[in-house]
Amino acid sequence: MSLHPTSVALKAGNTYTLTWNTGEMKNGDDITVTVANVTDLAGNVVGSPSSGTHAGGGIGIPPAITSTGTATSGEHHRRADGGRDRGR
Repeated sequence: MSLHPTSVALKAGNTYTLTWNTGEMKNGDDITVTVANVTDLAGNVVGSPSSGTHAGGGIGIPPAITSTGTATSGEHHRRADGGRDRGR
C-alpha cells in the first residue's frame, strides 16, 4: 500500500475517511496514521508529527470474480510440456 492515501474526506465532526486506490490492505493488519502541521479547532498545533495506530484495523477487500467459463470438447488446450490436449 502506498504511504499516502489517494483521498481524504470529512465524514462528520472530526472523523475522516482515508482511501487508497493502489496497493493491498490485509484483513487484521495494523494501521498507523501520522499527521504533521495540523491544528485543532482552537488553532493550537497538534504535536508534530503525531500518530495513532489501530491494531488489527485493516479491512481488505478480496478480488471479485467477474466471469467464469468452461472448455467445450472441441477446444484445444496447450499442455505445459508443449503438447496439445483435445478438450479436457
